Amino acid sequence: MKIQFYKSIFILLFLGIIQTAVLQEQDFSSAEISENQKNTATFKMGNGIDLSLNDGEHRFIIGGMVQPRILFEKVNNSPRDLYLGIKNAFMSFSGEMYDKKISFLVQANFSDSYPLLDAWMGWNIHKNVKLSVGQKLAFTNNREMNFQEYNLQFASRSELSNLYSKTGREFGLFLESDFSIFGMGLSPKISVTTGDGKNSFGVLSNDVDNGGLKYGGRIDFYPFGFFKGDNDCIGADINREENIKVVIGYASAYNVGASNNVGEGHYKDDILVQDNFTLYTDQGEDFLPNYLQNYVDIMLKYKGFTLLGEYVNSAAYNLDGSYIDAFGTLLVPTQISEYLILGNSYNLQSGYLFKGGFSMDFRYGQTFPEFENENSLLQPLDVMGIGITQYLNSNQAKIQLLVNYLNYPENNSNNMISGELLFQIKF
Repeated sequence: MKIQFYKSIFILLFLGIIQTAVLQEQDFSSAEISENQKNTATFKMGNGIDLSLNDGEHRFIIGGMVQPRILFEKVNNSPRDLYLGIKNAFMSFSGEMYDKKISFLVQANFSDSYPLLDAWMGWNIHKNVKLSVGQKLAFTNNREMNFQEYNLQFASRSELSNLYSKTGREFGLFLESDFSIFGMGLSPKISVTTGDGKNSFGVLSNDVDNGGLKYGGRIDFYPFGFFKGDNDCIGADINREENIKVVIGYASAYNVGASNNVGEGHYKDDILVQDNFTLYTDQGEDFLPNYLQNYVDIMLKYKGFTLLGEYVNSAAYNLDGSYIDAFGTLLVPTQISEYLILGNSYNLQSGYLFKGGFSMDFRYGQTFPEFENENSLLQPLDVMGIGITQYLNSNQAKIQLLVNYLNYPENNSNNMISGELLFQIKF
């Protein structure tokens, strides 16, 4: 099958990365390890258990994060709902080997029915170029979806992120780079993935990828140079930039043969899965549309102040000759909005982190569907939110309160107000 060919290619490349790194370290396997080489183990809250072996030649980190929460939701004309539980429970194993030639991450969320989130290995081809193979957080989504769950500015992701993405994870090849030019920074990235989200190869013989591959990329421009450390991968200005730092980004992903409403899943022949679908040819065979997402975003940080703006546009292609069932019911062009998230959205959020670790944050966004279809998956929406956070020991522990209001101008019965109290400890 076509997908087995893709899978074989990915596995061969994965093994090739390992072999190349080992061959470059020619003396490692034959040389006797000196008694003077030191092994150390340290623990720091938020950084996990750090094992350094052979004078730092190899490094392994065991860490995790837990987020208990209390969630309140009230939809118009409906009873109030109150939820208490664990939102996320992460365990991770990461590291670097052979003097940073190889890096890897395995991360799972044990509050999820399908816990595996990240499982990738990377080869540092050059100090500025890295090739990764496996399942990881894709950079072809909006900027907030590039943040790990424990680095968010608010207790929950924005509606833009929730509408156009799921976990943000993809399986495939990822080539990343960053360069400094005349005091400015440039970070181009490209990827080729299965286009079916996380765990995309499945565990059953009938649970295989559908459609073709997803081709994507992102380019980020830093006009005033790179941020401190990984401060551009965190929602708040945790590192308190001493000079104004800005990153302007553009990302795009083209999914050839999408069978999920945001291109992060796949249709299973005998299992009904929410948000997954298939269309048909006039012969009753599967026929899938192509799905394009384009993102533009900007983030600014300065002495505790953060501003983030994001915009997305999505569209569908390859619709001619599509039928909604195997009995020959032709797909009306506007009906594709009942299968894919199609339209435009923007998200604006800003906040200030005081030196004492207290933060006030605000969020506003709107959504505009491509077609006027009452059954469209994407409906006109206004979102407003306010967040209050107390950070303890930088970002290692925090308490967050988020109040969110969703207003559907054309269907007020779906309006919702929610409050979320989140506790986080990262170890």
